[in-house]
Amino acid sequence: MNFKDIFKYTPNRDYSFTLKSVKSNDVTEHDSEKKVSGSYDLDLNYMKNKYSSLINSDIEIREFLLTARNTRIQGFFSLYRWHGRF
Repeated sequence: MNFKDIFKYTPNRDYSFTLKSVKSNDVTEHDSEKKVSGSYDLDLNYMKNKYSSLINSDIEIREFLLTARNTRIQGFFSLYRWHGRF
C-alpha cells in the first residue's frame, strides 16, 4: 500500500435516491392578490410564516412601537439582507 493511497479520496459512482412527486390540491391566491387583513397580529404571523423568518437569515422582520398624540401604534417592516454569496 502506498502512502498516498491512505489519504486519497474517491467519490461514489452509484447514488441511490428517489424524488417523490407531491401534488398540492390547495387553491391559493396569487401573492399580488393577497390583501392586508387590517389585524396587526394576523399580518405579522402571515409574514413570519411566508418567509420562514425563524430559520431564514436573509429576511429579517423588525417590530416597532410608535407613540403619536398619546396613542401607541404597533408596526413592523421586513428587511432583505444579501450576504454576497450563493
